[in-house]
Amino acid sequence: MLNPLRLVHPLAKRFLDVPVVGLDISDRSVKFIKFSGRGRHLRVEQLGIEFLPEEVVQNGEIKNPEELVKGIEALGIKSSGVLRERFVVAALPEEKSFLRIIQVPFVKLEQIDSTVRWELEGNIPLPPEEVYFDYEVIRGEKVSGTHFDVLIIAFPRAIVDAYVSVIKAAGLIPLAFELESQSIARALINRLDPEQPKVFVDFGASRTSLVLIGSGSIALTSTIAVSGVKLTEAIAKALGVSVQKADEIKRTVGLREDLYEGKVYEALKPMVDILAEEIGKNIEFYRDHFVEHHHGQTASSDVESVVFTGGDSSLTNLDAYLARALKKPVLIADSFTALKGLLGDYLPPISRKDALKFTTAIGLALRETDV
Repeated sequence: MLNPLRLVHPLAKRFLDVPVVGLDISDRSVKFIKFSGRGRHLRVEQLGIEFLPEEVVQNGEIKNPEELVKGIEALGIKSSGVLRERFVVAALPEEKSFLRIIQVPFVKLEQIDSTVRWELEGNIPLPPEEVYFDYEVIRGEKVSGTHFDVLIIAFPRAIVDAYVSVIKAAGLIPLAFELESQSIARALINRLDPEQPKVFVDFGASRTSLVLIGSGSIALTSTIAVSGVKLTEAIAKALGVSVQKADEIKRTVGLREDLYEGKVYEALKPMVDILAEEIGKNIEFYRDHFVEHHHGQTASSDVESVVFTGGDSSLTNLDAYLARALKKPVLIADSFTALKGLLGDYLPPISRKDALKFTTAIGLALRETDV
């Protein structure tokens, strides 16, 4: 079977000039975006979101494939029978991935594949025959006189095969799969300033994912046990209101201390503190243990900023609170950062706040798009 992490469907070769759909499947929703045009003529052609019942997808694992197929079909991606409109690039769940940065002996580029396969067994806690993997050379030059730094990304075959099966059952054709962090980084890294280390935090309904970018590539990723749903539940408990009402309060009040006698603030503060602590730990690990070993002494170890995306990242005062805790700039992302300078006066048909939910899908769609 073809490796879905590297898959370029044979039929797609006839349509390489046609932008594909970025499909983001998460525990609580499925989202997609499709661009049309190229370069400075790139435009958002179609986008959509469909919320999923609970327990259809749990912690990235598909539990009810039939319901997930219905959710994907409800998006209306394949609005016509034209084959070229059915190609998608899809994200795979962060929490099911194995990500390692290893050093492999310096060999010719065409020999890296076999070398990585040799190194795989000692770095991934599953037999090689039970995983799909992909890799990229982090630096185009030697780290030392004898080694390359190589980023390995692997997934259990059972997880990937389930995603392939569902997407095909929905009438779509998977062009490729990749890690959520790769998609987020592609969407949010400014092409004009790719090197400065920064942290991207995807603050979603069911989980929070962190990706730290150093020297223009993924340095480390982490999943944090804080989510939008947990914040909502904390407010519901503190105020004795329904989950629906609590979600409304969360989005209008956020971390304001002057409303609801400070009860909402006090309900959210413990989890936001956990979020700050985990982000800080990852920054510290990168600075103290990662930079010199993997990027060399000349690489910058100073994380420039923390950039939030995801549906819950626009929580009122979240950025200011975390900036004080981390002593670093905390910014709310522009999900179209990668396209800065290309769109001209064109404004995507979605608000900057709503676009935060589509960052992963945007990065996926840009994978096969010439920008």
